[in-house]
Amino acid sequence: MAAIDEIAQKWGLNAAQVATLRSCDESSTASLTMQLLQIESLLSELFPQRPKLRDAWPLTPNRAFEGLKPIEVVLSDGRDGALRIRKYLLSCALT
Repeated sequence: MAAIDEIAQKWGLNAAQVATLRSCDESSTASLTMQLLQIESLLSELFPQRPKLRDAWPLTPNRAFEGLKPIEVVLSDGRDGALRIRKYLLSCALT
């Protein structure tokens, strides 16, 4: 759970959002945590010189997700949403 707390602090998530991330069962939480760590790593790779942009990205509406904020996708779809975000960022990193 420490990783979720660290990411939540970087991204500026509120208590309700953190509680939602923690509400998964244990195996889902481990998978979600791994996806979030990979998302954070990809954001660092994509925005190495712009930490404020990197940390704001999850809270910024994005057309790739029908105008939803990436964190909203994660909160509504759990690890599947996090996987969707990670795949999107990976495709951006490869182009």
